[in-house]
Amino acid sequence: MTKLLVAPDKFILKEFVRKKSLKKVDSEAYPELYQLDDVNGFFIFIFKGTSASDCSLQDILKTFSIELVFSIGYSLALNSNINILEILKINKFSILPSKMVFWDHSNILPFESNALDIKEVIDYSKEPGNVLMASTSAIISNWKVKDWLNRNFDISLIDRYGSNIVKTCNELNINIITCRGILVKRTKFNILTRIIDWDKDYSFFELIRLPYKIFPYIVLRYRKQILSQKISQFIESFVSY
Repeated sequence: MTKLLVAPDKFILKEFVRKKSLKKVDSEAYPELYQLDDVNGFFIFIFKGTSASDCSLQDILKTFSIELVFSIGYSLALNSNINILEILKINKFSILPSKMVFWDHSNILPFESNALDIKEVIDYSKEPGNVLMASTSAIISNWKVKDWLNRNFDISLIDRYGSNIVKTCNELNINIITCRGILVKRTKFNILTRIIDWDKDYSFFELIRLPYKIFPYIVLRYRKQILSQKISQFIESFVSY
């Protein structure tokens, strides 16, 4: 079985690749596609959330005859009973338009991924529950807007592109497993989401230029490290499946 792991960055793979060697498949055609030296039929794609990444994903799925996809990443929780640093398996998805003026029930239509028994694939024993994850390129910093999304559309999680990946796989009839690590939880006075973009990887020069963002960034970086450790066991199971 040919498998593809889709990740937002290399940092989330840090624990998994600690003692492994990644190599690029084709630097020109697929600059963000990698393989492990000692594993055949397993690929890793760093998905940047751009239109170019979306086209590359479709091309990779077709060119390499991918049969199973595992999408991992970070998410912001809107539901109060979801805890920070928790890993959730997502079954329901929706895509929010980039402009908030178009956020209504006619444009936010939930859908599901192709069904697959994940317990034997990634050894995920916790029941996923009724969790709806919405993906959007819009930056949502206002806590009232987050509450409105949770209250009116029953959205529990927000991420950048996870639902788009699922939609692409569904269109190509490819099974996909989607897991998200909870990086931030919505609170009325959460300085993390007020000061910085929780999903952005800031450069050293950006932080030096904007020093008030350094502490929140360090907090998020530490949480990403913990999530990398937690999710590595699921990746190991996926690779050996």
